[in-house]
Amino acid sequence: MGSTEHRAPELNQVYRGSCCFYLVGYHFYTDIERSDLVKARLLDDDSLEMTDIPDLLARGSTSIHADSRGELFLTNISGHVYHLEAGP
Repeated sequence: MGSTEHRAPELNQVYRGSCCFYLVGYHFYTDIERSDLVKARLLDDDSLEMTDIPDLLARGSTSIHADSRGELFLTNISGHVYHLEAGP
């Protein structure tokens, strides 16, 4: 797993959408200084499962927010808006 050191305030959101049922409850986070996205969830045995998704984002992410359906969107310093979707 990548470094857990963050220099800027973390951007985070919990997925509660219906497009990817297997991601419901995962907490996604990054910060403006990083190019990776981390997904994490608390398991039934109270252990923490964390997955670092490296080089997914360009540095400069400014927010992660959910829409009214629970789908996640990320914005960057250039003003672009990205819908976060599961991939292979």
